[in-house]
Amino acid sequence: MMKKILYVEDDTITRFLVRKSLELNGFNVAEAGDGNEAFSIIDENTEIEYVLLDLNMPGMNGFDFLKRVAATPQLNYLKVIVTSAIPKEHFKTQATKEDIGQTQIIGYLEKPMLFPDLMKILSTN
Repeated sequence: MMKKILYVEDDTITRFLVRKSLELNGFNVAEAGDGNEAFSIIDENTEIEYVLLDLNMPGMNGFDFLKRVAATPQLNYLKVIVTSAIPKEHFKTQATKEDIGQTQIIGYLEKPMLFPDLMKILSTN
């Protein structure tokens, strides 16, 4: 069965390139431009297993998305891979302050992310 990924990223060019690369590697990909749009898609697509999440977006940003996932027990099955220009250590500090709870964050990729690093995370989770 094909793994379903929701890619949440406000930059349309980046979203297009990553989606195409994932599709060429056998993944089914949905796209959202911010956290609000992501939740609309998740509500309609319960087969989504992974969320590839940018942090810095207009509308609902990545931290707000993570807080809402943590506060919604029905979504605890989602596996989240965070992508951001924010260094990983700063993300960890901010995540603690933001209280993102028990969200399943299975990876963190600093931008510009390397596609082989993303594939490694996806293949081991």
